[in-house]
Amino acid sequence: MKMAFGAYHAAWSTATPFLRRNKRLANGYNERVLANAAPTPVDIWFHAASTGEAYLAADLAGSMLQTEPYSILFTTQTEQGRFILEQVAAIRGDVDFQFRYLPLDIPPLMNRFVQTVNPKAAVLIETELWPAMLRALKKNGSKVMIANGRITERSFRRLKWVSSIWRRLAPDLLLATSDDDAERFAALFDCPVQVVSNIKFDQLEIQPAMSKISKADLCSKEAPLVVLGSVRTQEAQSVEKIIRGLLAEKPDLTLALFPKHVHRLGVWETLLDDIKLPFQYRSQMKTPAASGSVILGDTIGELKMIYGLADAVFVGGSLAPLGGQNFLEPLLYGRRPVIGPFWDNFQWVGPGLFDQGFVQMADSPKAAADAILQVLKQSDHQQCQEAVQRYLAVKQGGTERTVKALKTLLSSE
Repeated sequence: MKMAFGAYHAAWSTATPFLRRNKRLANGYNERVLANAAPTPVDIWFHAASTGEAYLAADLAGSMLQTEPYSILFTTQTEQGRFILEQVAAIRGDVDFQFRYLPLDIPPLMNRFVQTVNPKAAVLIETELWPAMLRALKKNGSKVMIANGRITERSFRRLKWVSSIWRRLAPDLLLATSDDDAERFAALFDCPVQVVSNIKFDQLEIQPAMSKISKADLCSKEAPLVVLGSVRTQEAQSVEKIIRGLLAEKPDLTLALFPKHVHRLGVWETLLDDIKLPFQYRSQMKTPAASGSVILGDTIGELKMIYGLADAVFVGGSLAPLGGQNFLEPLLYGRRPVIGPFWDNFQWVGPGLFDQGFVQMADSPKAAADAILQVLKQSDHQQCQEAVQRYLAVKQGGTERTVKALKTLLSSE
């Protein structure tokens, strides 16, 4: 163990002079090397790597504060994560919150940070496994929990080569999001492992807001409305093929194309011009769009509600290896989305929605167009919505169980 950490420290020492040039690490670099004023001791330290984990950390902290005035430190790796966490302070100005970028995992640096913060408990969201951090927390006598834990088979295979070290750095409690994750964690660590529903399910508004607009505001009542939502420029050619395939079979439909990034509208304007397809901007619509034309989404915040008016939906970011976009949004309105094969960012949802036919995955633009055309033949939005709500309601409750486990951990000092 001592030799392993000696080599680990040496590797950091070699890399550190170059890290300041890293764009991500340059932001808040002084905090990352403890050059700024140190934080004060806290009851709970929540670490959230980036944006998604930051939302979970904020929810957990808010739930903990409903019963006790804990002092809390948040750390993160990214500017986006820091921004989200600081919004908590803006809402709860009466609470003792502190915010820091996570220090570099250099053993002496992390030892000094942990000794200064001296948390009663540290909660690592999902799978942030930093050896020096875990070792410092153990030496300090702080309780450690990994919450919403996930570990892929690939990561497990990589980490198990030094499983003897991980067993000695094991947290006091690990809450995994699935049986498969729990099995892998149990083989890696020597600690209690429990299966708890993914906290992200608790963030879903199972009863979505009613749309402030109607389908008649967008297109004629008789025309099928197909929404292509959150599409990315990297998949523009594939989206063009979907559009051509749809209009070849149903020239009377109306398309609503909402790019993920509004500032890249020019790419989509050029695409529609090239295929000679008439379009109008959503913000400039004074009359419903004609059949066989496109509504080009240039507004922010409307897409969710427009999903609820669609006859069929395709969710982008999924026809190229971009991680996917949120296909749960249309599903909560009872619209069965079609997506491409790349949905890594939403693997936490699990296969159940696909197995039950609520989500359709297509491995090519042609397959996506065919799937959309099949969905247009269905009209069971209400039944689908009710079934999805029941399915997702069963998945909720992870936050409550995690908070209960953390309180038990704190009381076991």
